[in-house]
Amino acid sequence: MIKIQKRKRILVIIATFLVLTGISACTSREISAPQTEHQEVSEIQSELSETAGSLKESQTTEPVGFVSPQSAVKAYLEGLKSSDFKRMADTFAEEMHLEDILRQYTVLCQLELNPDSYIQLKEDGDAKQFMKKLTGQIKAVDLASMKLLGFMPSELYPDMYNSDTNKKNMVKRAEKFGGDNIENCAAFIELGENKYVLFFEVIEFDSQWYNLELGGLLANMADIDKGAAGTALVDKERGQEFKQLITDSSKDLFESGTEVPIAEEPAEIIFESEGFDSPQLAAKAYLEGFKAHELDQMISAFSIESYVDHYDLQASLENVHGYVFMHQEFNLPAVNDFSRGFNIQSRKEEILRDTVKQYAAVYNINEGYFKNSTILKDEDISDENISSKLIKLLDQLDLSSMKILGYIPAEELSEEYGSNGRLDIRAQQTKVCGAENVESCVVIFELEGNKYCFCFDAVQYKDKWYIRRLGGSISTLLDIPFDLAGITTIDSLEKSEVEKLIIPIT
Repeated sequence: MIKIQKRKRILVIIATFLVLTGISACTSREISAPQTEHQEVSEIQSELSETAGSLKESQTTEPVGFVSPQSAVKAYLEGLKSSDFKRMADTFAEEMHLEDILRQYTVLCQLELNPDSYIQLKEDGDAKQFMKKLTGQIKAVDLASMKLLGFMPSELYPDMYNSDTNKKNMVKRAEKFGGDNIENCAAFIELGENKYVLFFEVIEFDSQWYNLELGGLLANMADIDKGAAGTALVDKERGQEFKQLITDSSKDLFESGTEVPIAEEPAEIIFESEGFDSPQLAAKAYLEGFKAHELDQMISAFSIESYVDHYDLQASLENVHGYVFMHQEFNLPAVNDFSRGFNIQSRKEEILRDTVKQYAAVYNINEGYFKNSTILKDEDISDENISSKLIKLLDQLDLSSMKILGYIPAEELSEEYGSNGRLDIRAQQTKVCGAENVESCVVIFELEGNKYCFCFDAVQYKDKWYIRRLGGSISTLLDIPFDLAGITTIDSLEKSEVEKLIIPIT
């Protein structure tokens, strides 16, 4: 149990309320093609989580395992039924992969969305019609009505699965995750008029079971498409075949057992703050949290719930004239508890990824890894010693000496920022965000003798400002590499007398 407690604690420290990895979200970033994220980010994220010992211990929770693979799966499905992402996440040994959750949900809603298919929305009204259909399909599915009909008995698994060779391979796979064994589990559910089979891979730690991933080997043996995340509709042709595996399809296993019942109205946790009187004050709050390793404070400087609730997916699709599943800032409209909750999780995940990039950027600039504002070289990324270097990241960076000097208006650093073309882009972004205003900002801070630019986009809701995203429009105009998430040194801007432009934040 020590292993799983440490594993869960590491994940919780760096992302108490975040769901790590999984989304290949390509946000609107100037409505341009997505850029590649480099390997060092995930490595830093892992190492940073282990070294961020100053984050509040109150953020950690002791993991609670399950007595069997079936009970772990049942608990996950109870979370899915109630659109409770925390409950779902608590059933996993590692992180809950949002990408798989989204794929599973699209199968349950019978949404014909494929990451490999581009849906053109060129004509007037195409985006509106597409959104109307998508929204209707989502609203037609009531997760709260889900019934758990039963589980496939292990003796009915394919002979190959039960072979000694496969059992040995499963143990070896479990050892890679620090566990004792891995099993696959298949659950049958009823949702509306349809029945589905859902496959899970479940891992054991000291006689306690946790979900590892959706799908898995058994799903592959059942010819379930990998893109469906182990989820398949039981059609009429296969209905009789699956029906014989369920002893009594009239029962609902959610209504039996000893699990703690789901709260009818769980208290909602709001992650964003009440907002700030200026973009600069939002940045100040974020950087003060950055300095103190206070993740909650950093995240609260962003618009999260407000952003999700005001975001206009239709306007976004009208701008880009198309939809590609898994490649929007948000893939689903926030029209019910699940899609809203999912978008909040997705939003927080994107924020976390960029936040970790900024820690990495400051570390690497300080260590001299970035030459002329370029990203890490391939040989640096593949260096087997990179992990041992990164694990000392916070110790080697004396963030306590960090000092916020002020801000520089974006138009002072880029003439193009104030051009008509850029004004039009910001007007489009404002509409997509459903906001009052969107603007870029540059805040200057000093650390260990280096002066840094912190670039970001800010968004205004109800007269209050929040950070929209790190980097943003001004970062692009200043040619700051994407991997730095809007942080670079003043010297790298190659602009004379920049320091004379700094205005104190009041």
